Amino acid sequence: MDLRDPRNQKIAVVIVILLGVIYLWYSQLFKPTQRQIRERKFQYQVISSKLRTVKRKAESLQKLQKDYQRLLTQYRTVKLLLPLHKQTPALLRRLHRAAGQAEVYISEITPQPSVPIDFYAANPYLVKLKGEFHRLGKFLSYVANFPFIVNISQVRIDGLGEEESPNTIRAELKLTTYNLSAREKEIGEEEGKKTKGGILGKLRLRRKELETRTTKEKGGER
Repeated sequence: MDLRDPRNQKIAVVIVILLGVIYLWYSQLFKPTQRQIRERKFQYQVISSKLRTVKRKAESLQKLQKDYQRLLTQYRTVKLLLPLHKQTPALLRRLHRAAGQAEVYISEITPQPSVPIDFYAANPYLVKLKGEFHRLGKFLSYVANFPFIVNISQVRIDGLGEEESPNTIRAELKLTTYNLSAREKEIGEEEGKKTKGGILGKLRLRRKELETRTTKEKGGER
């Protein structure tokens, strides 16, 4: 190319100007724009990561709230249905009253050792009685309507001979009453005591976790 030729000089000038414009566009517009795009992408990833973390915490908090409400409902139900103490005197009085109303004869009541089951205790009693079949059914219906929970199990019925008249059957059965366990009773009586035992202890633990989690969530919002 002959640069002394005016035509070639004009072409060279146009090329230089075009290259300058391209350089200015790249350095002043394209490169900063790419840098901003990279920064926005990074910010988006950071925000997305924080959002996922917040969602996981919210789900965990909701689960903890549900667990707390479930335990609270369970505790209130237990507190309403189960007495704090073993109901032996009340049971004996009501059994003899029910036997008199149903016209059956209780020959023996044998208390068995209490059996601890989680937050409550089961108190079994072996009962032997005599009477007529329909009167036994009447007696059991009275037992089922006691003001506290009584479970009837292991019922065994044998026939009696004519010499036992008017009694026609002999029955043996197990009655089981329930009350809050000694540990749960101790927790219920000492509201301010920190403990991990029993349903109330679990309830306190869930409540503490819930309050701590909620406080952290509020602190994070600030």
